[in-house]
Amino acid sequence: MDIIAWVTGLLLAVGFGMAGMAKVTSQPMVMDAANALGFTPNQFRMIGAVEIAGAIGVMLGILSDDLEWLGMLAAAGLMVTGVGAFYFHSKADHEPRDSLPSLVLAFVALVFIGAVAGG
Repeated sequence: MDIIAWVTGLLLAVGFGMAGMAKVTSQPMVMDAANALGFTPNQFRMIGAVEIAGAIGVMLGILSDDLEWLGMLAAAGLMVTGVGAFYFHSKADHEPRDSLPSLVLAFVALVFIGAVAGG
């Protein structure tokens, strides 16, 4: 696995892992965002669990050559999650700074998939 896959994989794992932990642990600022986006606390915690699972899948794909497929699959799921977050932030008329991190991470997931598939 090349350096681009490692760097983008770590960015994905840290970015989505931290976001997921904030949702799963119901941090007040995150729960305010959930309400503003029209999600219940339980729905947002579930999204957080998905983000954590995706981050773990990406890490497993980085750490094991036999599980690269899992890393790419997890990254694809995180990419969909990031695009979905961008959609819901845009739909709620939030500032671009609120939705930009999710879109950037979705792009990072795409680069990760390309790096692993090409490498």
